[in-house]
Amino acid sequence: MGCMSKEHYQLVSNPLDDEEDVWVSHEPGVPESPYECAEVYPEAASSVRQLIKEAKAKILSLMEKRQCYMNAKISSNARWALTAFYVESPINELNERIEWWEKFLYFVRAGKNVGKGADLKVNIEKAKEVPIPHFIKFNGAGFAPCLWHSEKTGSMKYYAKGNRVWCYGACGRGGDVIDVVMQLRGVKFLDAVNFILNK
Repeated sequence: MGCMSKEHYQLVSNPLDDEEDVWVSHEPGVPESPYECAEVYPEAASSVRQLIKEAKAKILSLMEKRQCYMNAKISSNARWALTAFYVESPINELNERIEWWEKFLYFVRAGKNVGKGADLKVNIEKAKEVPIPHFIKFNGAGFAPCLWHSEKTGSMKYYAKGNRVWCYGACGRGGDVIDVVMQLRGVKFLDAVNFILNK
């Protein structure tokens, strides 16, 4: 059966709708950052590895769904809407979750190597203070080509307050200086921190 046939309702269901949001909490007193969670729940590492594996499998499934929408005999507007809402948005959210979980795992590993991780926390805070323009050239309006997707016109905006970037283009991703260096250099979280501090 094709994508837009009887199975259409299954294909357009958001894969994240019925999931418990385990990657970040907003309850008072509950740790929210990957660093805090790694300090409080280091034993969750094996479960987090499984969550990453499942999220990557979902992304592959969504990419197949994207191809199905591209081949469907529907208007280009409908194709764009279905792809943006039911494929690109969940993929972006899954990628954000994977990033968060991977940071958690790095902190768990680092905590074992750095006692209680106090030195690591200080180094991370120091790294986050290094301005992103040390690594990327932005135009006069504060835009540069996005690091997370290919484009000719820069849609990634730099915000000096908070030292963060955000893409207003196809991917809608963003992050701090550590995320930027991870993407630029293709390195893991702790390697990016070390690179920033030694720059």
